[in-house]
Amino acid sequence: MIDFTRIKQAADGRCSAAIAATTGIPVEHLTKGPTDWACDQCGGKSVFYPDSRDGGANSHGRVCCRNCTGAKPTSDIIDTVQRFGGHKNAAAAARAVCESLGLDPARFGIGVGDRAPEPYRGDVVAGVAKAKGVPVESLLSYGAKPTTRNGLPACAVDVYDMAGKPVGTFDMTLAPEDKGKFSRGTYGVFLPGRKPSPGERWVLVEGCKDAAALASLGYNAAGMPTSYLPFEFAPLFEDCDVVLAPDLDKAGFDGVQRSSAALHGIAARVEFARMPGEFKLTGGDDVRDAIQRFGAEAVRSAIEKTRLCNPVDQENYDEFGFRLLQSPVRRPLQQAVNVDLSSIQSIAVTLSDGQTITLQLSGTPACAKKNDSHKDEPAPPSEQPTSQQNSQVEAADAEPLQDGQPLETRTQGDDATCDVCGDAMVRSEITIGGWVNFDCQNCGHVRPVQVE
Repeated sequence: MIDFTRIKQAADGRCSAAIAATTGIPVEHLTKGPTDWACDQCGGKSVFYPDSRDGGANSHGRVCCRNCTGAKPTSDIIDTVQRFGGHKNAAAAARAVCESLGLDPARFGIGVGDRAPEPYRGDVVAGVAKAKGVPVESLLSYGAKPTTRNGLPACAVDVYDMAGKPVGTFDMTLAPEDKGKFSRGTYGVFLPGRKPSPGERWVLVEGCKDAAALASLGYNAAGMPTSYLPFEFAPLFEDCDVVLAPDLDKAGFDGVQRSSAALHGIAARVEFARMPGEFKLTGGDDVRDAIQRFGAEAVRSAIEKTRLCNPVDQENYDEFGFRLLQSPVRRPLQQAVNVDLSSIQSIAVTLSDGQTITLQLSGTPACAKKNDSHKDEPAPPSEQPTSQQNSQVEAADAEPLQDGQPLETRTQGDDATCDVCGDAMVRSEITIGGWVNFDCQNCGHVRPVQVE
């Protein structure tokens, strides 16, 4: 185990020399002056100054840059050397500190594998382009330029706002696993130095790296800040033919819906290009993966064989491109129908859910059957309704009664108990063929009952 405490104790009083030897920061910048220094690591974007507390930087090695360290001092000399010296971890930075002071790293538990890498001396833009699998010429067309991030060499590309103007940068380091990072307060799209023009065909992909890869194939390509195009950037592609080329995963395909919703009514045409490869729920291949695995011609073929995004899909998204929640349809508990019973033998009532209930106005209703306990009793004589009698028949929001369903026979009383909710039911004023409806005022359930 590396003994970082002993290394810092050994560097106490010699931190300025160790920092200058391992990071290139001038020794005079490690002493507090009348004014702050311009930070060499971030190209003078901000000011650099040593932490003068607790004996000064020569004692503890803490320094600060408003850009590189976020206006917060580094924690110690090892943190300073790691950030400003381009070392991959604290162990490599600790080895560099020991070697600059003439100390044996093994005495402090530093192994051979913790050897500090040589500082990067080449063209950082070319190095980042190689690490990301993008032609350097294409990356340069998106405004690529050298910069640093937390003291590490990096490449920055321009980011454009909804008006098509540069508003900041997106930084990428040499590490292949680094996904990149927007500069503070920056959010936007990636364009090859110009705005789209009406009538042009543009391919939209996620990120600047895939956009640069397609630009190397001769396409007008724009990079989205995420898996979909935010609605505020849609006017940039007014009257353009847009092709959406998502990553082969769920986030990418869901992004097609959101992007097409944002572009609906703005772009002249919105199409979907399915890249070659296997679809995955997460971590699907992107355009650069498709070019590497299947070749440029396969990607060109996918872009030329596009599918038109279905405008019907827009119904599930609002004007901002967010999926709408589908609320359940609520049906009323009862529907009222006015009927003239003078010459009608039966009534068919259609509920809001499409079900139909048939009510017989003479004889025994088709939906009813006497209880088995009364099967030997003769059917009651038909009773004709009074002439020109308008009545209200209530159909319940419940499963309709089927032909032959047993019902109780009542001989007396004007009330009943609902067998759905247990509440009291009210007898209807109309008796048809010896049958009367009992209505539940709580849940709307209707029960035909034979009366004598």
